[in-house]
Amino acid sequence: MVTAGESLERDMLSKIAAAEVHEAKARYLRERAAREAVGLAGERAVAAVLDPLRSSGYRVLHDRRVPRSPANIDHLLVGPLGVVVIDAKNYAGKLRLCDDGQVLVGGRPHGREVDAVVGYAKAVEHSTRPKQPNVPVMPVVCFSQDVGLALPVPARGAMLLQLDQLLPWLMNGFPRLTPRQVWDLSEHLEMAHPSRVIHPSRDTTPPNLRRPAAPPVRRAAPARSRTPPVQRRVRSPAPGRPPRRSVSSLPFPLQLLLIALMLVVALQGVQAAIGQVHLPTAPPVRTTPVGTAPLSVSR
Repeated sequence: MVTAGESLERDMLSKIAAAEVHEAKARYLRERAAREAVGLAGERAVAAVLDPLRSSGYRVLHDRRVPRSPANIDHLLVGPLGVVVIDAKNYAGKLRLCDDGQVLVGGRPHGREVDAVVGYAKAVEHSTRPKQPNVPVMPVVCFSQDVGLALPVPARGAMLLQLDQLLPWLMNGFPRLTPRQVWDLSEHLEMAHPSRVIHPSRDTTPPNLRRPAAPPVRRAAPARSRTPPVQRRVRSPAPGRPPRRSVSSLPFPLQLLLIALMLVVALQGVQAAIGQVHLPTAPPVRTTPVGTAPLSVSR
């Protein structure tokens, strides 16, 4: 038995269930956006330290793709020391290195993040081999907050340091690449690891390193065929003979008259052909008048 308002109640319950699903999705998206905002603040803090190095002969590439991977490289620094792959982390808490190689920040394990930076450095090293096979590629995890590190420490194949320790660590090495090699290598890496965000291209090459622009390549127009076109041969009438006329060139009444004459001639031909055909005739039948006796033949 159908109760009053049953369909309305069903619609109400379905809308409440849909609202709960959307609310749960909204909470998840808000939490994820909050975490990404924290990471964005860390990346921009590291970029604010790296960008002034451009005037010292360094090339800084931000937010780069990793081939065949959805991950991204926060910062690529190409300079006289080589290539530095930097992953910015905005973690709060104290860093502690365990005996088993685990990295804890604020009591939470972050060894997988360090291993990921090492993997990014291997991908960059694979990209630099065709251009500079012996250039050093160094993975670095840079913490934008104070995690209690007195000095940079190596862990799990990467260098862990704080933001205030990044510039002194970079300046302690000795140069291995010339300015031209730095520029060529950075151009190669910019193509091998494109940006995740497409911006209009701008020429940021220093004036002393700019190459002369190549002249524009002019493509030759395709050669035209010199073969003359095939002309249809038109026969000219013989001298003294009027040109031939087709039936379609005659006026319409004359066309009808000509068609009627052709039909009459055709019918006459058919009748003549039928008259020449000899059909076989049956022998005559002898008949006797009624009331007469047949004649008897006497011998």
